[in-house]
Amino acid sequence: MSGIDEIMRNIEIEDDCCEPLTNAERNRILHLISKKTGIAPKKKKRHIMRTMLIAACITALLAVTTALAAYYLELEKPLGDMLGVTEENFSEIENAVDTPVCSVTDNGVTVNVLQTLADSRTVYAVFEVVAPEGTEMKQWYEFERYHFEPSDSWDHPEKYSSFGMDVSVVEADGNRMKCIATAEGFASELPDCEWSLTLENISEHVSSDPEHEWNNIIEGKWQLTWNYSSEKNPDMRELSVNIPMECEGRDLDVTDITLSPLSAQFVVRCTLTEDEAATVAEDNNHERLTLFSSVEPYVYDYLSVKMKDGTVIDWQNAKPFRTGGFPEGENCMIFRYYMRFNNIVDTDGIEGVIVNGREIKIEDLL
Repeated sequence: MSGIDEIMRNIEIEDDCCEPLTNAERNRILHLISKKTGIAPKKKKRHIMRTMLIAACITALLAVTTALAAYYLELEKPLGDMLGVTEENFSEIENAVDTPVCSVTDNGVTVNVLQTLADSRTVYAVFEVVAPEGTEMKQWYEFERYHFEPSDSWDHPEKYSSFGMDVSVVEADGNRMKCIATAEGFASELPDCEWSLTLENISEHVSSDPEHEWNNIIEGKWQLTWNYSSEKNPDMRELSVNIPMECEGRDLDVTDITLSPLSAQFVVRCTLTEDEAATVAEDNNHERLTLFSSVEPYVYDYLSVKMKDGTVIDWQNAKPFRTGGFPEGENCMIFRYYMRFNNIVDTDGIEGVIVNGREIKIEDLL
């Protein structure tokens, strides 16, 4: 079965019609299908093959789904599915998609990094795991240990601060499985750097007993590195603001807001009491960490993004992450509250933000 046949087999034909394709649109779809399948129209009987392909493309266009749209737009299907990518919103992230050439093999298993997507505070990496023929990979498999971070993150905590990371298997077919690694919630904009993805042991999680927690399916260690360019980012809106709010009896100020198609981040400034400021001034890391935990205001429910169509994106329908508290000057601390959107957001469709019930329009912040 050819690649085109496989595409057509998975298409559900609908009755609704659509606008006729222009020649440029037809040629673009033909080019993408040929590129993906490796099948080029034969020069002999070219008009017949071309007619058949155009007919197939028109049929596909009638029932295009999120996954298929991502396929045509050359975004890896698992990532397109996860972020709800369509032809309409793909332009929001097109400049942020990169395809690093990176591969490593251990114990007969090869890991290939296929694609990355980033907005300088959020990084996705799609990678494929290829085991020897005859191996049956399952979608519930996990990696016993993993790390996904800038290579120099441990040497420069001031540059990266704390952040969250995750690796998950999203597809499995025969001896192959596709996975997505995510790192998110960076305190400041990521500079040009080298990224490191380390994976150990393909396993099943079988028990909560620490001594018998994992059943290793394939043992091995795979470490991959590739360069990240801060130029491969979507358009981001950096808003310097001064929005006062009160939470849990504390006076706070939202001082900076960053918006992108992938995420939002709010910087919150918290004023300290004299005793708290004295503790911060002391060179005792343990006491300072305890203080940060006790001072931190729970503001997740007080910060959200409002779209022009009335939709509100808050911590209930996005993935929240706090990057920790850091002293600033003698009497205040800075907290960064980050949320990763479940779907691609059209930044031109953002009307504003909601801070403690108060709506602030983007146009008033520019």
